[in-house]
Amino acid sequence: MVESPPASGKQHRLRRADLSDHELMRTTRLASLKDAPDASSSKLDRARATPESTCRARTDSNAAQAQTMCVLWAEENAVCAAGIAVGVRDQDLPTVAHLNGMWLSPEHRSTGVGARLVDEVIAWARERGCSTLVAGITPTNARAMAYYRRVGFGAALPAEVADDHAEVLLALPL
Repeated sequence: MVESPPASGKQHRLRRADLSDHELMRTTRLASLKDAPDASSSKLDRARATPESTCRARTDSNAAQAQTMCVLWAEENAVCAAGIAVGVRDQDLPTVAHLNGMWLSPEHRSTGVGARLVDEVIAWARERGCSTLVAGITPTNARAMAYYRRVGFGAALPAEVADDHAEVLLALPL
């Protein structure tokens, strides 16, 4: 189904990434880190330096949709998607999935697209028998914190620190 948010004249659609999306996923990830450098423990310089083989392995894993899945909000033949979210199944807790790398370009925020990205990750997690979806949010990102609470994430879990980057973990029962 092809849809666009009201503010955009361009036709975008929500879809799960496949093997052909290698460059699209990479450019979108770099755009997200440039737009919101403090919203993730990942950093732009480190992401730019990531070897091609590592990026391709992530794309392959996302395309298989077994342990990870990437959903995109993009125009047909886009160089960079306008939105992205990644679902990752927890390796130690098989009934838990994580929502990672959620990002929307500024012009697509507050249009309902974010909820659709989250809904697609929820559907993927349920397909795999997960009962909880966890999102890690930078404590200073009040907009993201409010958004996740608004779409049903609650009960903050103990903070996690990765590479000196603290995150508040919010859980959503599925």
